[in-house]
Amino acid sequence: MIPSHLRGALKRVVLAGLLTMAAGTSAAQPTSSSTEGKAPMNASPRVKLSTNHGDMIIALDALNPQTAARMVPPLGRWRRFDEARAALMKAELSRIVATPGLSKDVFEQVSKSLR
Repeated sequence: MIPSHLRGALKRVVLAGLLTMAAGTSAAQPTSSSTEGKAPMNASPRVKLSTNHGDMIIALDALNPQTAARMVPPLGRWRRFDEARAALMKAELSRIVATPGLSKDVFEQVSKSLR
């Protein structure tokens, strides 16, 4: 069991690692030290990064389904928001549940949130 005061920090570290993996770079990867007009080696990511909550849940689901499932409840609070934001959150939940190869953990949380 992870202490509650460390959970937020752990989520940030996991998400930062996911974004780094999605970019195809590593924190330990050196950058080009020459300044001869060359861009650093990690200046342009191989894939487009997205800070979309649903994209992060889908990416994390492949690595750690239980952690990904724990990140779904904030989207499940869509009823507390105005209609425009609620519609966006529901659309994101629908997109997550329609993802092929989704784990049982995430599917359960998303389907409960859509009820």
